[in-house]
Amino acid sequence: MRLESLKVKNIRSIKKTDVTFPDSTILFYGDIGSGKSSILKAIEFGLFGTMGDLRGISLLRRGQNNAEVELAFSIDGNRYIIHRELKKRMKNEKETVSQLEGWLIENDTKTSYTATELRTKILEILNYSTTKYKSSSKKCVDIFRYTVYTPQEEIKEILKSDPKERFEILKDVLEIEKYENSLKNLENVKKDLSKQKRDIERNIDAIGSPEAAIPEIEKDIKTKKNDIKSNKGKIKAQYESSTKEKTILKSLQEEYNDYNKKISEITSKQKLIEKNIETLNKNKKSLQKLANEIIEKQEELDKLPQIEVTLKKNETELEEEIKTLRINGENISSDLTTWKNKLDDVEKLLREGKCALCGQTIHDKKRFNEEVKNAKNKVSSCDNELNENKKLITENEELLQQLREQEKITQKRDGILEVIKGKTEHQTDLNDTKTKLTADIEKMKAEINDALESYDIKSLEETETYGKTLKEKNEAQEKIVETINTEITQSEKSLSSLETELKNTTNSLEDAREALERKQKLKEKLDYLSSVKTWVSDQFPILLKDIERTILTTTASLFNQFFKEWFRALVEEENIDIQINPENFEPIVIVDGYESPFGDLSGGERSALSLAYRLALNKVINTKHQDVKTKDLLILDEPTDGFSEQQVNKMQGVFDTLNMKQMIIISHERTLDSFVSKIFNFKKFNHQTKVTLEDVLR
Repeated sequence: MRLESLKVKNIRSIKKTDVTFPDSTILFYGDIGSGKSSILKAIEFGLFGTMGDLRGISLLRRGQNNAEVELAFSIDGNRYIIHRELKKRMKNEKETVSQLEGWLIENDTKTSYTATELRTKILEILNYSTTKYKSSSKKCVDIFRYTVYTPQEEIKEILKSDPKERFEILKDVLEIEKYENSLKNLENVKKDLSKQKRDIERNIDAIGSPEAAIPEIEKDIKTKKNDIKSNKGKIKAQYESSTKEKTILKSLQEEYNDYNKKISEITSKQKLIEKNIETLNKNKKSLQKLANEIIEKQEELDKLPQIEVTLKKNETELEEEIKTLRINGENISSDLTTWKNKLDDVEKLLREGKCALCGQTIHDKKRFNEEVKNAKNKVSSCDNELNENKKLITENEELLQQLREQEKITQKRDGILEVIKGKTEHQTDLNDTKTKLTADIEKMKAEINDALESYDIKSLEETETYGKTLKEKNEAQEKIVETINTEITQSEKSLSSLETELKNTTNSLEDAREALERKQKLKEKLDYLSSVKTWVSDQFPILLKDIERTILTTTASLFNQFFKEWFRALVEEENIDIQINPENFEPIVIVDGYESPFGDLSGGERSALSLAYRLALNKVINTKHQDVKTKDLLILDEPTDGFSEQQVNKMQGVFDTLNMKQMIIISHERTLDSFVSKIFNFKKFNHQTKVTLEDVLR
C-alpha cells in the first residue's frame, strides 16, 4: 500500500489542509500538540471510519457541524480514493456526531457505500479479516495499529501493563488466542457431542424394530399380489361376458329401431292414404261443380246476340273521321254566319241608300244587288254543306255505336270462352290428380302390406303388440348388461382397493427398509460420535496444547530475534541485554547478568527498547500475515524520544534494514532531518494547525 494524498476538513485542530505523500521516508515535524497526530487519525478514519477509540465526537473540530476526509492510495497498480464525512446532529436533545454515506473510487469507478459497507470494502482491499474488524464495537483494527501505525502511548502502555493484560492484548493480534479459545470450547464440544449421542439414541429407539416387521410385510405383499391376479382374471371374464351381451343388445336395439322406423313410415303412409282419399273425394265434388259451371257458361254463350258490322274502318279511324267532320261543320257554320252578316249589311245599305259608316250615297245599286245575290247563294251553299256534314256525322256515330256494341259482345264471348277453357283445363288437372292419387294410394297400400308381411303381421292393429314385445326384449337385455357392468364396477373397486392396499403395504415395506437403513446409519454415526467424543476428551486437548506451545515458542523465538536485533542496533552497551518471556511476551531487561526493572533504564534506552519492541511486533505480524497489503507502509510515532545523538545517528541503519517503500516519522525534534526526503512542518495558530512542505537540502 502506498499513500498518495490526503484532504482533511474540520478534523480536530485541522480546519482544512491537503497533503501529498512522496514514495520515500518523510517527517511530520512540529511541537507537541501542533496537530501531527490529527493527520494520522484522519488517515485511520479515512480507512476504517469511527470505531472504538476513534469516535466522531473526538474527531470533529469544535464549533463545526461537519467534517470530511478524502484519502488516495494505491495497491498493486490499482488506485483508490476513499471519501468519508461526519455530521453533528441533535438526538434526544443531545448533540451526537455520526458518519454519513461515503464513496470509493476504484480505478475511475465511483461507488457509494454506507459507513459499515465502506469499512468492509477497505478491509477486503487491504486483505484484512472482514469478520474480525467489520464491527464498529472493536477498539481498533489491531493489525493496522501493530503493523502500520501504533501511537507511542500504546506501546508504552503495552510495556508497562500487567504481563497478563499485555499477553491478552498481543494474543489476539498474533492469533495465539484462538488455541486457548479452542480449549475453552472443548467442554461445549463435548456437551454437544453428548447431546448428539442422546438425540441419536432417542431416534434409534423411535425407529423401533423394522427388521422384525419386514418379513411379515413381504408375506402380506405376496398374498395381495395373488388376490390382485385372481381379481384381474375375474374382471377379464366379466368384460368378455359384457361384450357378448352388449352385442346381443345392440342387435335387438337395431331391430327395434328398424321396426320403429318402418312402423313410423307405415303410419305416415296410412295417414297419407287417408289424406289422399279425402283429397279424391274433394276432387269428385270439384269435378261435378266444374262440369255444371261449364254447362252454365256454354248456355250463357249461346244466348249472346249475333251482330255483324262490315266496315273497312276500325273504331279509331271512325272516331278520327267524326272529329274531322265536326271541325269541318264548325268551319262551315262560321262561313255561314259570315255570309249571313254580309247579306244583312248589303241589304241594309240598299234599303237606306247610303253608307252607315261614312254617310256617302250609293250610286251603283246594280253592283250591290249582285253582291246580295252572291251572298244568298253562299248562304244556301253553306246550309247544304252543313246539313250534309251533320248527316255524315250521324251515320258515322251510328256505325261507331254498332261497332262498339259488336266489340262488347265479342269481348263477353271471349271472356266466357276463356272461363270455359280455364275450367276445362282445371277439370283436366283434377282428373290427372285423381288418377295419380288413386295410383299412389294403391302403391302405398301394397308397400304397407309388404312391410307388415316382413314381420308376419296381418294387420296394422297387430303392430303395437309386436313393438311392445321387441321393447320388452330390449329392456330385459339392458338389465342383463347393466347387471354385468355393476359386477365389473364392484370388481374394479375391489381391485383398486387391493392395489391401493398393495401400494400402501409396498410403501410400508420401503419405509421399513428405509427405517432399517436409517437405524443402521444412526448406529454407525453413534459409534463414530462415541469415538470422536473419546478423542476430543482424551487426545485433542493434548494436541491443541502442543500446537499452541509450538506456535507460541516459534512466535516468541522469532519475536525475540527481531527484538534483540533492533535493540542491539540502537544500544551498544554490552552490559545490557534484553529478551522476551516466551510465556507472555514480557520484555526482560538484564543488566550485568541480573534482571532489572524497565523503569531503571535511561530515557534513551527505554525509547530504544520501545522502538525495538514496536518494530519486532511489526515484523512478526507481517511475517504471519503474508497476504496483507500494508507491509510496505510504516508510521513511527516519536521513535527517537529521549535518544542520544549517537542513537539518532544509528537510525539510518535501522531504516535501511527495514527497507520500507514509504515511511512516515512523527517527531517534535529535527534530529532526523538527514534521514528523510521531505519534511512537513506543523504549526498551530489560534487553535488551527497549518501544514507546510519543506524540501530537505543535502
